[in-house]
Amino acid sequence: HTEMTTKMERVVKRAGASQFNTHVGSALKYFAGFISLVDFPPTDDTTLVIMRTCCRVTTDQSIQYPEDLKLVAEEVLALLREKWVRDEDRYNGVYQEVMSGRQHKRTERKVHEKQLAVRDPQAAARRKLRR
Repeated sequence: HTEMTTKMERVVKRAGASQFNTHVGSALKYFAGFISLVDFPPTDDTTLVIMRTCCRVTTDQSIQYPEDLKLVAEEVLALLREKWVRDEDRYNGVYQEVMSGRQHKRTERKVHEKQLAVRDPQAAARRKLRR
């Protein structure tokens, strides 16, 4: 998973923001089509992948996604809830898992950054200046 995230970060840096938004938009449209065409209930893993992407687009403050992408992501979440996850408790459970996972990773990153700052204050100052 970390390897895939690193690859995506490299693709984003090379492609630039506008092309990255096009890729995210294509993925969201694929998810909407997939949900619409497939009649069998998804596994929780499939639901997690779709929800992670949509939740990142709708709630992530670090990346400024265009409003039209946010609307598409919200529509995909609504379609997912309506068509696949008829059980409200199951939907809320998966959604909570996605959001708590994001919070856990955010906390881990902050702790790691602070540990790096203690080990090498000069490097931490350079990183801070780059932002």
